[in-house]
Amino acid sequence: MSNFIPSKPNNPCQNCGDTDGDCRQLADNPDKILCMKSFGESDAAPGWKFTGRKSGSQWGVLVVAQDDWDEQRKEQWRFDQQAKLERRRKEREEQLANSMPAAERDTYYRQIIEQLKLHPDDRANLVSRGMDDHQIKRSQFVSVQQWQKLEAELPHLLPGVNLSGLGLVTGAVGYLCPCIDVHGHIAGFQVRRRRLEEGQKNRYYWLSSYTKKTPTGQGPNLPNDEPPLTVRHPIELKRKAIGLAEGTGAKPFLGAEWIGIPFIGAAGGMFPKSPETLKESLEVLSEQMGGVEVIELYPDAGMLTNRDVMSKYENTLRLIEGWGFNVQVCWWGQIEKGNDIDQISDFSQIRNISTEDFLAMAPQNEEDKKALVKSAAKAAPQGSMVRLNSSHVGAKSSKVSPIRAGVDPNFDLLSAIQELSNKNLSDSETDCEILEIAQKSGYQPNEVRRTLEDLRKEVDFDDDLDERKQEIEKLSTYEDYDLPLKSVLHHNLVGRIDKMAEYLGSKPSAFLITLLCVTSSLCRTGTQVQLQAATGGNAQSILFGGICGESGSAKSPTQKIILKPIFRLQNESESQYNAEKAEYDRARNAGEVDLEEPTPREYWTGNYTTEALTGIISKQRHGFAIYLDELSSVVTGMGQYKGGKGNDRETMLSGRDGSPIKVNRKTERLAAAQSSYSVVGATTPGVLRQLMKDFSDESGFWARFLWVYLPVLPMPYVDEDSSDYEELQQALYEAYIRIGHYEPTVYKLSSEAKEIYRDWFDKLDERRLNESRPALRSVYNKAKFNTGEIALALHVLNSAVEGLRQPPEEISKKTMKAAVKVASFLMIQVNLIHRIGAEAAGDLSAIQSKILELAKRKGSITAVDVRRGVRFFKDGKNSDSTAILKHFKALEKMGLGILEGKRFTMNALDAEE
Repeated sequence: MSNFIPSKPNNPCQNCGDTDGDCRQLADNPDKILCMKSFGESDAAPGWKFTGRKSGSQWGVLVVAQDDWDEQRKEQWRFDQQAKLERRRKEREEQLANSMPAAERDTYYRQIIEQLKLHPDDRANLVSRGMDDHQIKRSQFVSVQQWQKLEAELPHLLPGVNLSGLGLVTGAVGYLCPCIDVHGHIAGFQVRRRRLEEGQKNRYYWLSSYTKKTPTGQGPNLPNDEPPLTVRHPIELKRKAIGLAEGTGAKPFLGAEWIGIPFIGAAGGMFPKSPETLKESLEVLSEQMGGVEVIELYPDAGMLTNRDVMSKYENTLRLIEGWGFNVQVCWWGQIEKGNDIDQISDFSQIRNISTEDFLAMAPQNEEDKKALVKSAAKAAPQGSMVRLNSSHVGAKSSKVSPIRAGVDPNFDLLSAIQELSNKNLSDSETDCEILEIAQKSGYQPNEVRRTLEDLRKEVDFDDDLDERKQEIEKLSTYEDYDLPLKSVLHHNLVGRIDKMAEYLGSKPSAFLITLLCVTSSLCRTGTQVQLQAATGGNAQSILFGGICGESGSAKSPTQKIILKPIFRLQNESESQYNAEKAEYDRARNAGEVDLEEPTPREYWTGNYTTEALTGIISKQRHGFAIYLDELSSVVTGMGQYKGGKGNDRETMLSGRDGSPIKVNRKTERLAAAQSSYSVVGATTPGVLRQLMKDFSDESGFWARFLWVYLPVLPMPYVDEDSSDYEELQQALYEAYIRIGHYEPTVYKLSSEAKEIYRDWFDKLDERRLNESRPALRSVYNKAKFNTGEIALALHVLNSAVEGLRQPPEEISKKTMKAAVKVASFLMIQVNLIHRIGAEAAGDLSAIQSKILELAKRKGSITAVDVRRGVRFFKDGKNSDSTAILKHFKALEKMGLGILEGKRFTMNALDAEE
């Protein structure tokens, strides 16, 4: 295999003129070059021919070609190249002008680290390198998936973030290696691939937004156009020296841990690409240590036989020597690969040799190379021993010691940081205070800053405990409270529904919401209640309702008890239709004329399209129910016959308000003057959270649903006969038939009912104006008409159960009071539903309320129970035991429970109250 000579000031690239070492010339074939600025035929200089891209690299391959260009063509090429270079220069300047400085990147990059964790395979890789759990945690390595999703939007100008701001440009899975600069800022990331695919050679790649598809995306370089370096500090400083190692991952980190000196790492060992950053890093570290004795290069194994690598090392050594530092090379016989600084175990064999001795070791030809490999043990000249005995190497200790000796041992670091935390300072003033504390204590500024950040997080976590306690107690009360049906439903239904709820481990309100939706679906089209005559504000006989509960909370059994009479009526309708259709077919075959083809009465459907809904509405004078055992299909089923396209969602939205519906297709035309279907179903908190995403509900789609939150409740075996169940089924069946026969009427509110409704309307409007969350503002607004729809359903249902031939034309004060009570209860349920979104967003009250709910159900819990039973921790967000114990302690401080060891028990007295 040929050796390559990198471009230099005395050996510029013959194609583009590069002198920075980016381009290559074959040592044994001067007629072939690798140019990093050559992307196609148009980039080839006169006398050179572009032959393609070098496999697995960024270089274009060019070979000498017969120069048949005339002078005019050469001049045009030179002009085009100059214009192209100028354009690229301007694009690069604009890109760098938008590049975030390291301090700003740090804020967002730490948010990324906080939401990610380490994959077991990546942890195993780090353990195999000799890292223990404490070291892995300090390293801040975290894993990423391919095209990693983010929980919250980040600026797309942050290198590595895609244009949406909601994902990372991670083309391969692996773990992030943070590049922490000398000031403690995370300035960038490299990704270590978990596995190399066929044809891939580079294990590491930069986290960057720059791709072929987005050439304007931000690359990893800093505003000074240099790639970031990483600076890793030892747990305890052993010597006044600074180490240099290749890479940004385990090598510089473990070098600092094991050798006991600060290490600087560069991606690919390319220190000369970041001269400004390297010089600043060396100077700051030297100042922090009160001067350094030596800069030590720890070369990778196998470097001597690689001309490119040795050239890179030579450039690095000469660069640092030019700044006046004493530079030496650490040698332990690393001639063959597999013997890097993170792979050796006997540190006593490391010796310091001069840069000249090191460079002189490189073989000049193939014969020398073979001889070097054979005599690996004797290849290194004898130099001065680096003092790396047991007192200098002890990285396993987790103790954090000052980086400088001679500081005041009585300086109270924690008190100083606590005092700083309480001050109201600007960012620049805080930075100055941190530097002052670092100087007094002997610690690194980034260590002081991290401690300050941790302290502030703890303060924020425990802040407003009283206010949070009130919110948690309110949510806990909401969970325990259920609507007494005797205040809203006819007495013939109340006792039987209460018993069914007890038998199933359900709540009476879950039966009620299903019952109200079914009642609305049975009314004839045009059944309304007049709420505001001045604006034409009539509430329709339409309701959308849902039960939200975990698996095992008896959602489906609850709804089916209310729905079974509907299923029975549908079966009877099918039988009647079949008989009428058979008679129609017989009469038509007999030649009878003026016959109207029968249509079936549709009581419910569960699988539909917009056209099908329109067809049902246009063919019958009654409403019908859409029953969905999993409400997510309201969304996921939309457009399923149109490749996800169409306006099914908008049609469903307009149908909630009873709006007219019209469908025009090539083969058919359907129209209905008014929509008349109600929707009822159930879902789980996890699915609902996926559907509602951030719970902002901008379209107001989910605000159109009336929700009941159903927790997991006891369901003991009941040794009773079926009389209660059968009596309820018969009572509902008879009431449903009667509702279907009621004439469509526009009901009015009595004067007393109107007064109650007016007060409630104004109260809802006041709450809407004071509510900061857009989704709940929408809920309060829609609750005004929902209350009228609930009053209409109660008026019709109670009249049917009473046995009335037609409900009174006026809705009474009693019915309106009941409707307001139901609407008020449903507003409470909405708060419980939105707790799901608040929990996903990391709201402490919502998370701790769910922990308390789990403790209430199980008696006492541990971190393992919380990790399995609370969705926030199931998703892996801060799910380690230490983070969960912090929540236990906070609940204990509020007086809501007792923490004994690692087991949390809810306060029994509060639970009873």
